[in-house]
Amino acid sequence: MPSKIAQGDLSQEANVHGNNEIAQLARSFQSMSHNLKEMISHVLSYVRCGCKRLR
Repeated sequence: MPSKIAQGDLSQEANVHGNNEIAQLARSFQSMSHNLKEMISHVLSYVRCGCKRLR
């Protein structure tokens, strides 16, 4: 999973169980991936809106 995310595939998610350090790290990666997807979505929306205004 980490290598696919590193290649840009932000759709990857892992089932995380437990509360040890590895599980916490995995949850942090999931949160980061989710936030990146949202940010990319917002940027794309902004760009599409801006392009319409320029026409």
